[in-house]
Amino acid sequence: MSTTQHAKSHHSQAAPTPPASATPPAPKELEPLKSWAYPFTPLDTNATAGPQTYFNALSHAEDGFYPLGANGIWHGGIHFGGGTAGALKQGDGVRAIADGEVVAYRLDTKYAELKYSDGKIARYSTSFVLMRHKLAIPEAPAPAPVAAPGSPASGTHVSSASSGNAHSRASNTSGTPPTNTQPKPPPADQVLEFYSLYMHQLDWAGYQAAEKSATAAGDAVGQNGSSTQRMPFWEGPKHFRVGKQATDTQRQPSTFNFAAPSVGAFGDSSLDDPSSGGFGGLFGSNGQSASSFSLADPTMSSTSSNPLGNFSLPNPTPSKPNGQSAANAQPAVTGLKIYKQPKGEVIALLPRGSEIKVSDAVTKGCVQITQLLKGAPVGVTIGDPVDPAASTGWVALDKLDSLIDPNPLDSVVVLESPFRVAAGTVVGYLGEFQRYRDAKALPQSPKRSVLHLEVFAGPALEAYIKKSQDCAKLLPKTMLVVSPGATLITAPTEHDGTVGPSVKLKSTPDDPKNGPWAKVQVATHHSAHGHTQAHSPSTQQSDPVWVERSAIASAATEAIKSWKNFPLQVSNANSPSASFQNVLSRVQLDSFDSADRACDDKGVHWWRIQIGTGKGNGATGWVCEKNHPHTEWQSPWAWPGFETVDNSSVSIVNLFKRFLFVSGQLLDGEEDSFKPSALSVNGSELIGRLEKAVDHDGNGTITAEELAQAQGTPWLAEALSHLIVRYESEWGGSMAKWDELSSVMKDRGFIWQSELQRIQKLQWWDQIKAVKGFPADPMVYHFHPIGLIGNFIGTASALDEIIRKIGDIIAGGEGNYESYNTGTKNTPDGKVGHSYLRPGVGTVTNKTINEILATDSLDGTNPNRMFATGKYQTIIKTLRAAKAAMGLTGEEKYDAAMQERVFREYLIYDAGGGGLAKFVTKGTGTVDEAQLAAAKCWASIAAPKGAVIADGRVSDGSLSYHESRANSANSVSTAQLVQILEQISRN
Repeated sequence: MSTTQHAKSHHSQAAPTPPASATPPAPKELEPLKSWAYPFTPLDTNATAGPQTYFNALSHAEDGFYPLGANGIWHGGIHFGGGTAGALKQGDGVRAIADGEVVAYRLDTKYAELKYSDGKIARYSTSFVLMRHKLAIPEAPAPAPVAAPGSPASGTHVSSASSGNAHSRASNTSGTPPTNTQPKPPPADQVLEFYSLYMHQLDWAGYQAAEKSATAAGDAVGQNGSSTQRMPFWEGPKHFRVGKQATDTQRQPSTFNFAAPSVGAFGDSSLDDPSSGGFGGLFGSNGQSASSFSLADPTMSSTSSNPLGNFSLPNPTPSKPNGQSAANAQPAVTGLKIYKQPKGEVIALLPRGSEIKVSDAVTKGCVQITQLLKGAPVGVTIGDPVDPAASTGWVALDKLDSLIDPNPLDSVVVLESPFRVAAGTVVGYLGEFQRYRDAKALPQSPKRSVLHLEVFAGPALEAYIKKSQDCAKLLPKTMLVVSPGATLITAPTEHDGTVGPSVKLKSTPDDPKNGPWAKVQVATHHSAHGHTQAHSPSTQQSDPVWVERSAIASAATEAIKSWKNFPLQVSNANSPSASFQNVLSRVQLDSFDSADRACDDKGVHWWRIQIGTGKGNGATGWVCEKNHPHTEWQSPWAWPGFETVDNSSVSIVNLFKRFLFVSGQLLDGEEDSFKPSALSVNGSELIGRLEKAVDHDGNGTITAEELAQAQGTPWLAEALSHLIVRYESEWGGSMAKWDELSSVMKDRGFIWQSELQRIQKLQWWDQIKAVKGFPADPMVYHFHPIGLIGNFIGTASALDEIIRKIGDIIAGGEGNYESYNTGTKNTPDGKVGHSYLRPGVGTVTNKTINEILATDSLDGTNPNRMFATGKYQTIIKTLRAAKAAMGLTGEEKYDAAMQERVFREYLIYDAGGGGLAKFVTKGTGTVDEAQLAAAKCWASIAAPKGAVIADGRVSDGSLSYHESRANSANSVSTAQLVQILEQISRN
């Protein structure tokens, strides 16, 4: 059995490296988690990253079901492998399910080999990563403060003296999250410590083979590195590689005869583009710039941030710079800046693929080069000589990929200083786990990839859940609970009118703007002598009606159905009644396709969902967020739908006997001796709950195959994934419980004797007792990982919920998650080169932050330049600042979750120099001041009446702060923002 190594951490200065979006371990206590993530991303870019996507994938798994394995024995986790590979991007690595820290790991030199007595050999991985997480019950919203006498009213207009530049980012930072003071830690009984296990991982030989393969495939001397990256939390000698995080580019030689500025003058990532900030000085004055701008801006002009200032050269004469001609020009090298002093003058560039050793000391985020192992620096400008000081210059630590030669191997390593990891960080890759049926007489190359994911907590869980449920009464309710007895609206009400043909339909101000139905008014053209007038026709607007949004265009040529009232009414619910409870988070509901989401003119939302009606049947229909019988909103902290089961009294041998009994695999004469065990287990609480949830035949023979199939049915997967089971972990405890199975193996005995060796080699529980707070007793509570993630992902405190609503309102006038434009850099007449409102799924969300930032060097005429991206139209300069402020590596996907996180953790605090965040988080300032702060950042928000806008005009309440022929405010978004700001003011 492998030994345990208590590793003295050498990671105190470790860089966040791909694939980890992790920060180095810190001496302070692990803080409660803020973010969750699913272990893999879906292969289908159109698939919603919600629980059912993963349940559908798991329904195709070969084995490893929760809470019973394929052999009927207890199984505390879930398996990802060949069966799930068709739905998930498993080759990218398994990701941490929540913020936390790596406390222990084991890495095999090469896979272990299990030799059976008949000569067959099965390879398997004992490698694992163990993470610790803390889940804290959020604070209840504070009671509304009493306004001080004489305090300004929320509607007070901002005077011109206080509106123009009062919120300069340079001088006002009080709106940013506090960094010098620590929030008061939550009470101990409101924090749950739990663990996630990533078992059967890739061996060290597999990492080496992947790197060798990447080089053989022509990876330009490892410029980008293998997609299989070494883990930054490993112990062992370390050096660094300049990889794909490094996006700096050599400067192009000047083609004109004028002196170039010093290379140290430029601070942006593109060495050849002093104005690469694009819109860096576009909005506001005194250096203040907007974080984003509206996609309605096709002609915006760029204000250069060129440190040389504004100048013009009349008919400059091209020359041959540095003796080069266009024909023999060298391509620009991409890599990492080398500074003369930390963050000082740039003296060279270290190309991608270079490998170095660095000093231990970190200054201003930089480390000094101590040895060049591979590659050589190049000049800042193409063709320039290299400064001799470059070989010992300084480079940014967080741009380097960590290369660790792991040591020790083949033993459990307990980190003395746990390594902090963010949700979504890659913590390993699928390894090998061959069964007897996969074994061959000669060792096989890897052929059966598996990753076992398990989540468990110690004995404090039940008290924690009770406390959480008590606190949930005061927390935001973001989970829609559809209880047994609920019925759905299967179809809209019968239409009560028609409109058309030959009509023009115009959306009403209270039209929800999306969903299957639109609220419109009809403007009918009056004609003379029966003919429509070609010029200056008179119109008469009708009363508003509802129509199918998809049919609006048809009203010009044919009559279309119309409704006086919204087509969905709770009173028309007519589906069969639900037999199962169904719990849907607001995050899930809001991710539905637009055809399955509706909203009326009062802002009440509807969703088309499925319910289970019994005996394997289901019904589909609409559920309303308000006043729908047998439905209610609960907080995720109420743990809706979760049930705790204590299965500790049921032995493994009896579970296996039951499996043989119900699956008909008994030998002659065994039925009578096995039947009592089978009946006893069938009467246990666990099997009873599983039968209730899954066994619609009611025959008491629930099997692993039924568990697999059930995961493809939403309401069955819901019930199955909400079981919390107390049972002894397979990674600990006495081997005696496994030895008891020997007597019932019969002709399988020779296989089982070898399997006992494997079980013993896989156990690690007793080897990590040095981990502070880790449960000494392996009798722990197990969760279905997807059920736990699904309950809490996207959950929010009261403040987070307000910020989410503000983000949704602002985004209504900006873009969606895939929107982007290319900006105005080097475009004709300073117009935006390309603007894509609704490109294909994955256009932005499948890009990493670094990939987006790397497009900064492109011109605005290039459709690949992603200048302003996503739901909040965040420009490159701001995204780069957010990356630095949030401690991101840039290898994170800029998907929907990350865009929301950037807004929540950075953009709202950056808006208007912090004015918006001060009002929302601290109640400081007025509604108008908060609105103005938002208007300075997002062109779609109007400046309040009386405020002075960027060009010096006074707003009448409808002008964008950046009003121009290309920019105008969105009245709907503005009104909604003011409404929520007024609610904050009142409360």
